[in-house]
Amino acid sequence: MQYQNLLTRLQDFEAQASLQVADGRVVSAALAPIEPSYPRKGLVLGIMAIVALGAGVGGCPATRVFHRRLRERRSGECGPECPAGLGHARSGGE
Repeated sequence: MQYQNLLTRLQDFEAQASLQVADGRVVSAALAPIEPSYPRKGLVLGIMAIVALGAGVGGCPATRVFHRRLRERRSGECGPECPAGLGHARSGGE
């Protein structure tokens, strides 16, 4: 009984294997695309231009603030936020 079931399953599998034979043909050779599909150079350049503009516009005020604080510390005008009395030591000695 068990042998008969296995034999029936084997025949079913062989029948399915013969039905699943690939029947594909190459109609013509593939052609190279006229223009690349990825990466899109215009999109990448546009995004990078916006990032560079943002960095330039944001970096200029940040640099000015940093240099102003540095000048204030050197001249002794920064007040209590000077680290270890840096401004007071310089202004008192001159």
